[in-house]
Amino acid sequence: MKHLILKSVGWGSLMAVACLFSSCNDDELNSKELLVYTNAGAQNTINNQIIHTPVGSTGESKIGFPVCSTRELPADAEITFEVDESIVEAYNQEHKSNLQLIPGDLYTFSHSQVKIAAGKAVSDAPVQIELKDLSKLTHADGYILPLRMSQVTSRDKGLKASSNMNTVYVIIGSSYKYIDDTATGVEGTLVDKADWTATSSSVYGPFGAAFALDNNNATSWFFISSSTLTVDMQKVNTLKGLRLTPNYTVFNLSCYVGTVHLSFSKDGEEWMEQGELELSPTSSDSSVDSPDYKYVKLYAPAEARYVKIYAWAPATFGGFAEVDAIK
Repeated sequence: MKHLILKSVGWGSLMAVACLFSSCNDDELNSKELLVYTNAGAQNTINNQIIHTPVGSTGESKIGFPVCSTRELPADAEITFEVDESIVEAYNQEHKSNLQLIPGDLYTFSHSQVKIAAGKAVSDAPVQIELKDLSKLTHADGYILPLRMSQVTSRDKGLKASSNMNTVYVIIGSSYKYIDDTATGVEGTLVDKADWTATSSSVYGPFGAAFALDNNNATSWFFISSSTLTVDMQKVNTLKGLRLTPNYTVFNLSCYVGTVHLSFSKDGEEWMEQGELELSPTSSDSSVDSPDYKYVKLYAPAEARYVKIYAWAPATFGGFAEVDAIK
């Protein structure tokens, strides 16, 4: 009988200890100042640029971001997001924009719920949307999709959503590009430029815009940092592209143009942007007599009288010996 009594007391002691540990666990699962928040870069904004060309549209179709916590979690947490259309107007007012809400049929939001596992501070997978058809996202003002943290579920009752980092703004920009940046040349004939004139927004020293039209590779139009060169061909031509001869005159071959942005106009008033192209450095094996031509090829011929080239030099100085049009 004494043996039974001792056994009963032992079991009661074990129950008391278990309750004590349970009480400790309850305290642990009511964390203080433990937050989950969105982590998508500056101002929680993800910018995605879609470029439309005559042969298709390119850009990131899958857009995602992780969810983080201010420290490792003591228990698993599930975080749910939803599209919050109500904040689009406020965003546009604050940023002086006119972004349109991405139409619901042009994206899927299959990863709207993510998990941060116990012992971790970053979600196992990203919150993710997928754009269905990039070619239909063509609005000139761009698009927005605000994704707001709507629910946090965990055994840790003290875990909360951040009050100021709980929303990510997915911004979709849209632009057109008519330049084939995979082309290595342009088939066709050079347009006679005997009557052409040119002006530029900036010039270095005596190396003015006219030197880009004088059919002499030993002279150059030259500028500092960046400049716009506007060529008047005196009449409308149907162009397939441009041939640009690098600078071989001023300083050295490192003074080349790294990027060009091209626009066409038939009247000098209304301009049609053709797009941007990065140019490779001037080959050290090239020379005035054997130039390293840079070609700008259009996907399809375009009409123009005026050609405007915005040129940027990565090494402070840059220029072209000649600018030719190909028809």
